[in-house]
Amino acid sequence: MTKNNSKTKKKSIIDVYPTIYDVDIVVANKYTTIKQINKLYETVDHKDFDDDDTCLAYTQPGYNKVTNRPIILVKYCGDTIQKDKDKKLDLINTCAHEAVHVCMRIYSKTGEEVYKDDHNELLAYLLGWVTENIYKTWTK
Repeated sequence: MTKNNSKTKKKSIIDVYPTIYDVDIVVANKYTTIKQINKLYETVDHKDFDDDDTCLAYTQPGYNKVTNRPIILVKYCGDTIQKDKDKKLDLINTCAHEAVHVCMRIYSKTGEEVYKDDHNELLAYLLGWVTENIYKTWTK
């Protein structure tokens, strides 16, 4: 029997989640470089994205360079969690935090009112879906 001592390869992941709001949500994991992102996407000012490694994650609008379709980039920068904290809970918190930014950008773009009805169901479903997709990409 042979032992496999090789470390797990760290893989860059960029997932695209189309929405009904004429904008794609682009989610990148912590192994994705800003160079990889800038090959495919650009900011709303048609410039390269800057990597913000001072934060755990960030959300920023832009465009697909090929299709010119609007995107909202959600980039995970890395673990800065203290050892005494629960990493999984902190990741879920970060996913939800960035999902709120995504939802607000979508509603800002579309002019949709967040409090359209008494139960805020549109926002609740969108927020849940966005959070789920961010979490799915970041934990692959």
